[in-house]
This record gives sequence, C-alpha cells and structure tokens, in this order.
Amino acid sequence: MYITDRFDSGNIRVISLEEPQNIQLEIKHDNQSEFFQWFHFRFEASLEQHYRFSITNAG
Repeated sequence: MYITDRFDSGNIRVISLEEPQNIQLEIKHDNQSEFFQWFHFRFEASLEQHYRFSITNAG
C-alpha cells in the first residue's frame, strides 16, 4: 500500500496505513492559510484487497 501527495495539487497527510480497512488520513491546511478546503492524493495497492479510508479532520 502506498499513498502520496507529492505531485502538483497533492494535499493529504497519512496518519495510519496499518490496516487496509482502517486507513486514516488528514487534510493539510491550504498553502499560507488555516483553511482545509480540498484533498488530492495517489493511492497504489493490490486490486485483490478492499480498502476503507477515513479523513479524520473532514468534519
């Protein structure tokens, strides 16, 4: 399993990748702002597994 935001417009922080059914993510602040307005990331993993994502600060 691999998650990255290292590309133009990428914006996510990985909190936990320990369990495929409980992937914890967090939206980063917008650049030079305190707002959380968007997220964009790349996820790579096996197609033979099911995954569940939770964005913990998307309230």
